[in-house]
Amino acid sequence: MTDILKKLEMGRKRKQAFNIFRKAALICIVCALLIGGGAFFVIAHSGITQTESSQIFYTELSETMAEIPTTQEYEVEILCGKHAEVRIAFPGGSELIITGADVDIQYVRRQTSSVVLAHASEHGFTINAERLSALVAEFTGAFNQKLDDEAVHIYDESIAIIKGARQVIVCENAVFELAYEGLLKSLSTGEPEVKIFKLPYVQTDISELEKLRYEILIYAVSAEFDPETGEISDCIVGIDFDIDTAIKILDETQSGEIAIIELIFTQPETSREFLEATLFRDMIGETITYIAGTANRLNNIILSSDAVDGHILMPGEEFSFNQTVGRRTYERGYRAAPAFMGGQTVNVIGGGICQVSSSIFNAIMDSDIRIVERRPHGRPVAYLPVGRDATVSWGTIDFRFENNTDFPLRIDSQVNDRELIVRVFGTIFEMDY
Repeated sequence: MTDILKKLEMGRKRKQAFNIFRKAALICIVCALLIGGGAFFVIAHSGITQTESSQIFYTELSETMAEIPTTQEYEVEILCGKHAEVRIAFPGGSELIITGADVDIQYVRRQTSSVVLAHASEHGFTINAERLSALVAEFTGAFNQKLDDEAVHIYDESIAIIKGARQVIVCENAVFELAYEGLLKSLSTGEPEVKIFKLPYVQTDISELEKLRYEILIYAVSAEFDPETGEISDCIVGIDFDIDTAIKILDETQSGEIAIIELIFTQPETSREFLEATLFRDMIGETITYIAGTANRLNNIILSSDAVDGHILMPGEEFSFNQTVGRRTYERGYRAAPAFMGGQTVNVIGGGICQVSSSIFNAIMDSDIRIVERRPHGRPVAYLPVGRDATVSWGTIDFRFENNTDFPLRIDSQVNDRELIVRVFGTIFEMDY
């Protein structure tokens, strides 16, 4: 090669140099075909023979060379096949880079004793097609796998969908052709060649999009208070995306590119934090009375107070004193004590429990809580002012009220020595009262 360049430097005319270079390309083809079957040969297109491919390669190279001044500087540059480079850009930002060194591009000089080409000295390039094919196969395999694995990725606030993933794949032959053309061009220009690979356009698969929507769809659920356990459940934030907007975005996205679909979040009406801060926050009313009378009367008041203590009434529910306390029987621990009956004071099992029902009524009567059933005693009681009491009798007279607020109510009732303390807690907003 050095001898040839020296001879060119010593005064060959440009036309003679160009003719020698063209003859070199032809002799290279002949020699390559005579060797035949080796690892090094001119790139073969898919669907054509190596001989045809060689003719195409050298024809294209010669046509390109005809337009380029054959100066010493340029010939030295182009003859260095390892500097050839092709960059193929793929959808989604992936890139395949192949250099002359990767595929062992070599400049060869062959002598021939052919009768037709007797005494001729020709030159050309060879490419390791097996290496090129392997590089293309490795890249396309990884790219297609990525299309499948990353077809849909759900992030915190959006969904990334690769348009056409699982519908189309990258064909090795098409990438091989681009790589071949790019290397050929790079050999002729001495500069890296950039190619763009595009996947065929596909229509948006609406059925798959709808399937994805139902897979991620979550309805908003408010936090709830469980009156049985006293626990507050966690709320659930709703997650969805607009199907029509998603279709429009995907229709405008090229195959292989990523479409970003924004998620829609729906906040629940009630959060756990809100309930923790508001449930039983306000005291609706309080009644503190002294327990007079016998030990049996004190016993009966303690039993009925314990029965209503901690009772929770959910919005819309009704409180019944008789149902909550239950039937007053000797077997359940109740004893005979004085009580008003028919305008007289008589001893009855459970006597005295009306002090508990009256204390609850007194605690809520100044609120807007709806009283469903209430009857005063036949005569004033000593522990509360007139008109603020509520008598009860199993099976005939009950004290009932409805929780007509938007939040649960809780009754707290304790007996300390001879003092009965009843408090009703809830949540008060101006709209309620």
